[in-house]
Amino acid sequence: MSLMAEARAVSIAVRARVEEIGPLWLLLLAPALVLGFGTLAEEVSEGDTTDFDRYVLLLFHVPHDPSRPIGPAWLQEAARDVTSFGSVSWLGFIFLAVVGFLWLSRKRDACLLMLAAVGGGQLISTLLKIWFERPRPDLIPNAPQVFTASFPSGHAMLSAVTYLTLGALLTHRLRLIKQPGNSQGGRSW
Repeated sequence: MSLMAEARAVSIAVRARVEEIGPLWLLLLAPALVLGFGTLAEEVSEGDTTDFDRYVLLLFHVPHDPSRPIGPAWLQEAARDVTSFGSVSWLGFIFLAVVGFLWLSRKRDACLLMLAAVGGGQLISTLLKIWFERPRPDLIPNAPQVFTASFPSGHAMLSAVTYLTLGALLTHRLRLIKQPGNSQGGRSW
């Protein structure tokens, strides 16, 4: 047996084993993540993270002049551009484009999954923001205006939900394409 054939056989065996124990890891990971969020939420509610938040926020600004961020202008522009990938406008555009494409492609199941995931993420984010009512720090003069509470981060939460759901849909679709003998007809995503 050649080295490539052995490597391929090992790869297939490892992949089968991962698929076998994957759901078990998810059952262990989900409660750990919920517990981690609960612990962080408790610390935020008690105000124990305020000093850390203040330190990190001011770390990226000139000492004694928080209106001026540190670094060259191109770095500030790059940071703003990267941050925009989590903005409501951009995520809304991606969401509508994906849902529209899936609907027009008659991939109704995938369309409903995207609607449920992003809609559910938005609902959970909004309810948690209402629950915690944590005000945004006003340390930085001329900071961008944001109209929601600061915890949990809707920016991070909705980015994760949108991009991970899209990634899961693409991964599922690529698996279907790679299956031997798949005509790619029917109701597959």
